Amino acid sequence: MDITEAIVLLMRLKKQMWNIMPLTMEYEIKAVNKGIEALEKQIPKKPAIYKDTRDLFDLNGNVTGTYETDVIECPFCGEYLLDLAAYTEYQEILNYCNRCGQALEFSEVQENENEKKRTD
Repeated sequence: MDITEAIVLLMRLKKQMWNIMPLTMEYEIKAVNKGIEALEKQIPKKPAIYKDTRDLFDLNGNVTGTYETDVIECPFCGEYLLDLAAYTEYQEILNYCNRCGQALEFSEVQENENEKKRTD
């Protein structure tokens, strides 16, 4: 049984529980919902990538300027993961969000990195 099949099975179970005794099964239905949510996080999702303006700081913590960069965010919780420029250094260890545990899928980012290498 794969993750998707398990999610479908849990959704059916939740529906059956709701149809039998919706009020007395409230706690059990919440537990099933948590199980569905945990399984859904195991399905890799593409992270959000967007342009952002960041501050530059000197050694004393004073802002000395700004720069624009592409950042990578978790698609589930919105947690900042890293700048796209640093992706190649961390691609081996960045498989899950540090905050919520969402599995991440970077095939699109990897294709763009490979394309850049070919054109350089």
